[in-house]
Amino acid sequence: MMKDHKTNPLIITALASGMFFTSNAVMSAEEISEDLFFGDIPVVLTATRIHQPLQSSPASITVIDRDMIEASGARVIPELMRLVPGFQIGMVTGWRYTASYHGVADQYARDMQVLIDGRSVYDPTHGGVAWSDLPISIEDIQRIEVIRGPNAAAFGSNSFAGIINIITEHPSSQQGVTTAVTVGGGRTRNLTARFADRMDKLDYRLTVSYDDGDGLNNKLDSFDTRKVDFRGDYSLSESDRFLVKMGYSNGLREEGGTSNAFNPERTIDTSINYQQFRWNRQLASDNEFSIQFYHNYQLNRDFYELPSPYTGLWVGLSHIESHRLDLEFQHNLTLGEDWKIAWGLGARHDRGKSLWLMGSDDWISRDQVRAFINAENPLTERLTLNLGGMIEKFEDKERLFSPRLALNFHADRQNTFRIASSRAYRMPTLVDQHAQVYIYDNSLDVASLFGTTLPVFYHTVENLRPQKMESFEIGYIGSFPKMGMTLDAKLFREEITDLITTAKYSTSLSPGLYDNFQFVNGGFYTLSGYELELNWKPSPNILLHAGFSHIDLNGAKQKVLGSPLAEITSIEEPVSKHMFNLLGSYRFSDGLKVSAAYYRTAQLEWSGDGDPLPDTTRATIRVSKPFRLNGFDGETSVSVENIGMDEGDFDSENLPEARLYLQAKMNWH
Repeated sequence: MMKDHKTNPLIITALASGMFFTSNAVMSAEEISEDLFFGDIPVVLTATRIHQPLQSSPASITVIDRDMIEASGARVIPELMRLVPGFQIGMVTGWRYTASYHGVADQYARDMQVLIDGRSVYDPTHGGVAWSDLPISIEDIQRIEVIRGPNAAAFGSNSFAGIINIITEHPSSQQGVTTAVTVGGGRTRNLTARFADRMDKLDYRLTVSYDDGDGLNNKLDSFDTRKVDFRGDYSLSESDRFLVKMGYSNGLREEGGTSNAFNPERTIDTSINYQQFRWNRQLASDNEFSIQFYHNYQLNRDFYELPSPYTGLWVGLSHIESHRLDLEFQHNLTLGEDWKIAWGLGARHDRGKSLWLMGSDDWISRDQVRAFINAENPLTERLTLNLGGMIEKFEDKERLFSPRLALNFHADRQNTFRIASSRAYRMPTLVDQHAQVYIYDNSLDVASLFGTTLPVFYHTVENLRPQKMESFEIGYIGSFPKMGMTLDAKLFREEITDLITTAKYSTSLSPGLYDNFQFVNGGFYTLSGYELELNWKPSPNILLHAGFSHIDLNGAKQKVLGSPLAEITSIEEPVSKHMFNLLGSYRFSDGLKVSAAYYRTAQLEWSGDGDPLPDTTRATIRVSKPFRLNGFDGETSVSVENIGMDEGDFDSENLPEARLYLQAKMNWH
């Protein structure tokens, strides 16, 4: 039997009471002007593609700004997501991370859309994001807007659980030469160099970096990565602006272990490159269009041999290669005095190949076309309407429509309440849809391999339907500028159907030797709970950020083909019931800055290769001091991470011990 979920009545009572009392406050029309509402809170773009204050947004948004990035002491982007309520982060190895909102993920988080300056970095072949290979330096990030919840109405399928939108600094704000050197535990060494300048109407930045380390102490997971990233912003006129971005990364990663027969010790060669071009044309102060094209390429070379119960060896050729080409037109305008509109058209071509995962060395492709519109209208001085939708047509799939409707009630200058409902889809990856993972004997001729009858590990025989989510939330945003404080709270319920999962089946080729699985639409589940986020900056020298989430899960999925659906609960599935984060920093009058972060995650069980994990806690402390010399300035810092971490991370054997890091940054202007 499914468990009936009952939302916490105390939370509902508190929100309802707050709405009742604030809505009855005596205020004139002049007192509730937009300037009074929105004068001192962040303006965001990701939720609707329209620039709007947080209090008018139809979604819950966490903004990680430059101050938070530096105070956190995070050296990699996924670690910053620990500051977002409801996010689960797993360190699969010392160089591979997974990050997912509301859990239900394995080492490849296939339900998150990740953007860098408007370019998706999601891998369409295998899914997820190769965080360590992205050619971006954390030093170049201006801020990160995280949409907590589905946002397919603005960015389409795979904006399923949420969106991480990484926005980099404009080169005009980084003029000069900057170098940063980090050394520390695990033989960690990172060198980053950046040059930014202006040439006539072109502002540009070139960043190169080298990163290597030994990974975790008890694993063979050392790594080294070389990256180069270029951004150019060209202003042809007051009306026309061009963005050009290009990047490349290459790295070697250790994987496996000597004691694991099914995951032997080996070295993986990874490579990524991308090209991005965007033209913005300003037609009027409230009328602008843009045309963007980008290309992503990703290559993962992996080869290993396993002992066979037959003869010779089982051979794995986990060679994964993928391309994504995307073209999009977007038009932002104002209709009449009230309607702010963002609409557009797009087309995408994805292709990938993997002999090991899809049973063929030929390219497998999928095309998509899309149309979207999002609109904002202040219906009254107190009520803002957001509505929108995305229509997508994928090759060999039914047409998808992802709508959203939200109403924001501005009770007074400080308190806003939101009701929002939306639908989103998660498309099967190319591997999900075309899985043919065979086991074959090394003594066979590879050229004639697939004319031979072979045992199957994973297989897909049906045209999978996209995973579907229906989401409903009640939200609150309190802005208290005199105190330097904002408070965000939400209640949510997310119903997921057509769950893409693997079900076990048997074949006569390998009875009792190993399990065989098939990708199917075989389940459903419901997530419900609440989240709280507090940001407090009473002065430029003080920062406090806190977040909390409570999540309940229930549902059912098919575990064996032909069997009834089996019940799943939050204990048996990869969802942490409670998560808490706290970040604080203080800067003294002489520039010395002390910051600390604390994270707690309740027990959970990662899918795939992950393990059941108990409650875990970890902390980070960072101390930094700026300096200035003739001709340049800089900063030195020392940080200690993973303090108090005595349990596994993703894998019960992954034990990230406390490590000390030293960093020196220098800027020549």
